[in-house]
Amino acid sequence: MKLFNDYKNRYYRCIQNIINGIYNGEKYSKKDIRAILQSTYLEDEIVLVDNLVDGGFFNYEDDVADLMVGCDVPIRLNNLELAYLKMFVEDECFNGVLDDEILQKLKNKLEDVESLDYNKFWKRENIDKFGDNMNDDEFRDKIVTLEKAILENKYIKYTSKDKKGEIYKDKIAYPYKIEYSIKNNRYRLVVFYDNRAIKININGIIKLEILQEKTATVEEKAQIESFINAKKNISDPIVLKIEDNKNTLDRCFNLFSAYDKKYYYDEDENLILNIYYHDFDESEIIRDILSLGKSVVVLSPESIRKEVINKILRNF
Repeated sequence: MKLFNDYKNRYYRCIQNIINGIYNGEKYSKKDIRAILQSTYLEDEIVLVDNLVDGGFFNYEDDVADLMVGCDVPIRLNNLELAYLKMFVEDECFNGVLDDEILQKLKNKLEDVESLDYNKFWKRENIDKFGDNMNDDEFRDKIVTLEKAILENKYIKYTSKDKKGEIYKDKIAYPYKIEYSIKNNRYRLVVFYDNRAIKININGIIKLEILQEKTATVEEKAQIESFINAKKNISDPIVLKIEDNKNTLDRCFNLFSAYDKKYYYDEDENLILNIYYHDFDESEIIRDILSLGKSVVVLSPESIRKEVINKILRNF
C-alpha cells in the first residue's frame, strides 16, 4: 500500500511532525500517535492509521515511541505553500513581525515564486482599527524579541499590565508561542509561568528582556509542550452547528482565527465546526460563541453547552 503521494501530502506532514517532535524530546505512546492521526485527518481510515502507526517509522519500548532513524525530517514546502509565504512576505500588515535580516533572506529566496495575492480571493473587513500597530517600532521590537527568545529556547523577564490596570512586575517565564487574532487585531503571547500556561496581550508588556543565561533544556521544553498539549482538548473539541446566514461561517473563522479548527457537513447536511482549544481559552471562546447569537448551536462538550445556556439565562 502506498502511504504517501502528491495528493495526500497531509499524511506525510502529520508523520513528519510526530517524528520531529520525538527527535526534539517529546514522548508519544502508540495510543498517542494513533489519536493524533485520527483527530487530525484520518477519522475513518483505520487501515491507513494502522499502517502509519506500525509501518516502520517507530520502535516501541515500554509503549514509548522511538525513531527508527536518529534524525529529524527537514520541512519541505510545496508550490502553494511557497506562494502563500511570498504573499506573507509582501504584505506590509504582516511582514513586520519578521526580523529585517530574515525578511530580506526570504525576499531573495522567493524572488522567482509567484505570489498567491490574497486580494484575488478575499478582502479584509471588520478588523479592529484600534488593535496592534505594526508600524509602531516599539511594538515591533517586542514581537522580534519574543520571536528570538522562542527560536533560541530562552526564558524571558517581563513586566505587563492587564486590562484592569494591574501590574505584573519582573515575571520570569518561558515564551511558548505568539498568536494573532483577526477579530480584534491583537498579537498575544502564551507563556509558561509558575507551572501553568497563561496568555497575555503583547501590547500590555511594559518591559521585556531575554534571559541569555537561562535556556530551556530539551527535557524542560518537552515537559512544557506536554503540559500545554494536555490542556488542549484534542479529543473533545467544541462542536458548533452553524446556520450559515449573514456570513456566519466567515464570522466564525474570524472570531476563532487563533485556534485550530475544521468544518464539514454531517450526514444531515448540517454545517459543523470543530474548535480545538486550550483550557485557558475557555472563557474567551464562550464570549465569542454568545456573540454569534442564534446562528450557532453548541453540540458538545456538555460543560461548554451548559455554560453558554447559563449565561443566556442570566442575561434574561
